[in-house]
Amino acid sequence: MMYYRSDYVEAGGLMSYGTNFPDLFRRAAVYVDKILKGAKPADLPVEQPTKFEFIVNLKAAKQIGLTIPCKGRSQRACSEYQDIPASATGSRLR
Repeated sequence: MMYYRSDYVEAGGLMSYGTNFPDLFRRAAVYVDKILKGAKPADLPVEQPTKFEFIVNLKAAKQIGLTIPCKGRSQRACSEYQDIPASATGSRLR
């Protein structure tokens, strides 16, 4: 199953592709800063997300017989989430 948020992969889902939410929140903070400094919200341009992430849960892939090549990918992109401590992923996995 393909999800839009990495939280689902961290909870055991197979893979996700979607917006990098921490980056999106940082960009929103820039907007808030501009508004607090006096900019009119109507004058600010509408922006689209620019950073996306593709995350694969290798443990889930292995359970259904998929082999995912992860050469050249980041540690986060190809991870066995159930084996990572909750503090490392920022979630409350049990």
